[in-house]
Amino acid sequence: MIESHRDVYNHLTQILDCQTQRRIYRNGALIAEEQDSISLRYSFPQEMERLLDSNGFEIVQVYGDWDENELHAESVSMVYVCRVKRRSHV
Repeated sequence: MIESHRDVYNHLTQILDCQTQRRIYRNGALIAEEQDSISLRYSFPQEMERLLDSNGFEIVQVYGDWDENELHAESVSMVYVCRVKRRSHV
């Protein structure tokens, strides 16, 4: 199998378009081709905080990966633990 990737990031939309193509061979002959793609929208931490707040969520904890390490500039992920904001009674 030969697999190739093409990733294009648009800085204005913060969207990464990823395409993968696979060529599957048997005994040296091409027997199948597969292709898939995904578009990923990236957010800055301040943007994520605003989006969560404006949609009724309270941030409980923020991590830089799924192992619950601190979020920093070199983090590979942003993991937000949230809960629905409590409504104040008037």
